Amino acid sequence: MSLNLKPNLALTEHYIFMVRDQQVMLDRDLAFLYGVETRVLNQAVKRNIARFPEPFRFQLTQMENDQLVTDCDRFASLKHSTSLPYAFTEQGVAMFIICPYDNRPEIKASCLESAKKLAPYKFF
Repeated sequence: MSLNLKPNLALTEHYIFMVRDQQVMLDRDLAFLYGVETRVLNQAVKRNIARFPEPFRFQLTQMENDQLVTDCDRFASLKHSTSLPYAFTEQGVAMFIICPYDNRPEIKASCLESAKKLAPYKFF
């Protein structure tokens, strides 16, 4: 049985976290918005690594990961994960909008809303 879960666009601000004094979204939340597995999203990023340089995306440290697990119950599965999650900045989230990864308008709209919420005081 397959569930067709669609993200609630009104709740996208719940996907935004402060890490290293930057507002970011985690790879697993972006994957959820796109309706794919996290590993599939990260594979697509690695295939297009030139579009996601270090200022656009970075990997959490073990200490940051532990803090995230402590602060948010929904990340309990990361506690024993062998890989650390990636965090995407405003520019990284915006790259998903212009990348040809998924052309469904509702997905592009949700990523645009997320990018706007990552930069509330910038003109986007």
